[in-house]
Amino acid sequence: MQRLGFCKAAVLLSSSAANSEELTRRMRDKLESSVARAPLSADLVEWLSKKRNRARKPTEKGEAEAGSLQDFYVWQHPSQTGWLSRDGFNEYAEYLPRRLGFLDDVFRRTEAGDLLVDVFMPEEQRQAFERDEPGSSILVLNTRERVLFLYQLLAADGDFLLPFVHTLAGRFGTAPFGYLDAGRILPEVCRDTARRFSSYGYTAQDREALRQLESTADKIEQQIVDSIETIGAGSRREQTSIPRLEWLIDLGLAERRPTDESTRVFALTEAGVQFAGQAYPLYEGYLSSLYADRALTSMLDRNFCDLVNQLYFGGMGTALVEGDLVEFVRRAYATLSKLRGYYLLRPLLLVSNLNALESDVSQFMEYAVAVDALERTYQAGPERLSYSIDRFATDYQVRLLD
Repeated sequence: MQRLGFCKAAVLLSSSAANSEELTRRMRDKLESSVARAPLSADLVEWLSKKRNRARKPTEKGEAEAGSLQDFYVWQHPSQTGWLSRDGFNEYAEYLPRRLGFLDDVFRRTEAGDLLVDVFMPEEQRQAFERDEPGSSILVLNTRERVLFLYQLLAADGDFLLPFVHTLAGRFGTAPFGYLDAGRILPEVCRDTARRFSSYGYTAQDREALRQLESTADKIEQQIVDSIETIGAGSRREQTSIPRLEWLIDLGLAERRPTDESTRVFALTEAGVQFAGQAYPLYEGYLSSLYADRALTSMLDRNFCDLVNQLYFGGMGTALVEGDLVEFVRRAYATLSKLRGYYLLRPLLLVSNLNALESDVSQFMEYAVAVDALERTYQAGPERLSYSIDRFATDYQVRLLD
């Protein structure tokens, strides 16, 4: 999984893209565009030459013919990794923004996409991106962006990602590990996930997904035996024994710890180990008491805000078990309702919780609590709000009336 921040570029460039090919072209043209004669330090010149194999000679004024916009973005990121290769653009535009729910099937923005670039993305990043200037790197995520990405990642793939991070934490704690060490964990997690959902393969699509998990586990084990990472210098896309860990770094759950022998050394942060120790037991608890296909949703609805409170706000927030929902979401609604009329409860509540956690109030309301409050509020005073089920029957559309 490549750098999460590239999703911001995809969403910003998606407005006139009708398909993945067009979005790929627009992303490549933008991110590979040359940033002409930008001031470069000697360290940056050396780094660009080494990493991108391009010699750049400074002028008398200490300037140089600059690299691409992507070069500067990666340089500004703490890990200084995560380029999109030429083929990487194709894969990224086709898959990740839609998988994480920022774009829909025809590459239109979703509510989550609006949040990402219209509400959470720093304005200086947007302006620099639009002007093709290095500025502030879109690859660096602020706390609000991290929270949004964490939710979208777990909602999309939490049944795999939670066991994976839990296993990493159990094996290594905060000690360093190589990318192949992480790869050796994958077959076990794939098979455990397939086993957990084996009784839910009702449709042909479900059965194919389970078969793919088993096949992936077999393929990774064979690649480890063959030491495929040492064969040739081609793309690593087919090397499934080498997992991409950029998403863990982007969320603050891991960091790079390069050595003289290898730059591909990582370690979970204290926050990453803490998150694994809190999130996975919650998930396991729901697995033991609910159908497996409902466990993840139940955890996100009932515990996600507290996990965010612990991970990013030092556990200082207080959970609301009841309260005036209209007043709690009013500030966020004033912002978001300008983007759309009715607004979905989940993103509305996410912004409201971040507003509260970042303030002196320091409170949060879980989604399950908010749903109960929504129904009670309407019954007590329908003049205050109206709501309906969204078209996918997965959330509530809310409009404040007072």
